[in-house]
Amino acid sequence: MSERQGPPEPQGAQQGGADPPAGGNAPVPKPKAAKAKPKAKPKAAKAKAKPKAVRPKARQEPPLLV
Repeated sequence: MSERQGPPEPQGAQQGGADPPAGGNAPVPKPKAAKAKPKAKPKAAKAKAKPKAVRPKARQEPPLLV
């Protein structure tokens, strides 16, 4: 280690490049998935409200068109 004090960058780059991909990618998807879940909940609630509002509207539209 003491002999390679100058070129620690190549070693760090190799080890860091191999570890970060596995460890860096895993933590990244987790935070994104956690954020997507809360967002998916509001979307699901909105999607449920939309179908209900769309059905009544669709029923009112045919009579208006006729």
